[in-house]
Amino acid sequence: MDIDVAGLAVHILQKSLMKALESSGLVNTLRTFGFEDLRLPDLARAKQTETVQRFKIGLLTSAGQELPTKIEFSRHGPAEGIRSEAISSEVLATYRLAPVIVPHYDARSAARQKIRALFSRAQPQARDIFDLYLLSSQPDVLGADLAGGFAPQEIREGRERICSLDYEIYRDAVVNFLGPLDRAAYDSTQAWDEIRLRVVAMLEGNEHDDK
Repeated sequence: MDIDVAGLAVHILQKSLMKALESSGLVNTLRTFGFEDLRLPDLARAKQTETVQRFKIGLLTSAGQELPTKIEFSRHGPAEGIRSEAISSEVLATYRLAPVIVPHYDARSAARQKIRALFSRAQPQARDIFDLYLLSSQPDVLGADLAGGFAPQEIREGRERICSLDYEIYRDAVVNFLGPLDRAAYDSTQAWDEIRLRVVAMLEGNEHDDK
């Protein structure tokens, strides 16, 4: 889970997170999903800087298996493109949540962040490409100058990064974490080819507009 934060000092965020993780309410909620407990993060080993705080935890199943995960908080400075909306009833029902309104990035801002991640990561990630594919059909993404501000060389390198990831990498990093219905729709080499082509077209469209 990746969360952007602002206005919270490092020590205050750590204290608030640990209070939430140690609460009996969280454990009771986890048990409704088949988890017995959670392993708290090792604060001595957690990455904690003024820009990033990352906490690794483990979800313990009733079968005794530990599923590792992490919670990461980032401070990127002043944020743009944020809107507050209610979570959809479908998501609320899936996770048995009460109605809630949360702030989130609009589709255009999220897409630009994903493009930036695609260009800047030491190793390209299939999840960035998949997320861009999902965002590509959103109204405020269609026709937007998503790659504006990036050099043509960065765009070309981004295209090469997209093409370098084969189906097996995509399957292991993305498909295996999808729900049954989505897995059936996206678990094929043809689907991955379509996803990559759509995202390449997003970048190439902006590149051609700059010429």
